Amino acid sequence: MNAHTPGQGGGEDDRAARRGVALRREPRQQRSRERVERILDAAVDLAVREGYEAATTTRIAQHAGVGLATLYGFFTDRRAIFRAASARNLEAFADRVDQLVTRVGFEHWWDAAAAGFDEYVRMSRADPGFRVVSFGGVADERLLTEGRRNDEVVADRLASLIAVRFGTGTDERTRTALLTAVVAGDALVKLAFERDPVEGDPAVLTEARRVVQGILERGAPG
Repeated sequence: MNAHTPGQGGGEDDRAARRGVALRREPRQQRSRERVERILDAAVDLAVREGYEAATTTRIAQHAGVGLATLYGFFTDRRAIFRAASARNLEAFADRVDQLVTRVGFEHWWDAAAAGFDEYVRMSRADPGFRVVSFGGVADERLLTEGRRNDEVVADRLASLIAVRFGTGTDERTRTALLTAVVAGDALVKLAFERDPVEGDPAVLTEARRVVQGILERGAPG
């Protein structure tokens, strides 16, 4: 396994650039960056409390304590706000998986990817905002990148991390296994939290872990 320090898969500038795709203009000053974060936090909080449809730009601005003109100075519409919030979730998840792989030192990429599923469950339990908004599905199945499924974008992010760590992840077999595991895992986690909104149904999550592990192992070299 390649030696690697946490964060090598995506530094602060890279994360800002990915989130900046949803922004009309990049905030340069600390105060502006804090306003953007407040807008994202307000949108997520409204989605958790009242649902996505209730999170209008007017309500988001009020909840964030900023003027509507300020909100529109950074975002074109509600969709752009949730795209940025979803990108923030993806980068937080990727960072956590990267740190986990560093700490544990997995021998095989498929075990590291399966541990990523465990991290997704932990983050979903700890943060209702992460669970509800996730990687964009609350708004649109093709939110993170226009024309591509959110699941594909997440799988590609994991493939990039695996490529850096293990020197594999770019071949079609591995990428297909990752995409299938992400799609199946996400659907089963949603089911688990529909049954138990706080902790997730343990029986469903246990079975989901088996499914994800099996998909990933079958994607390993024969």
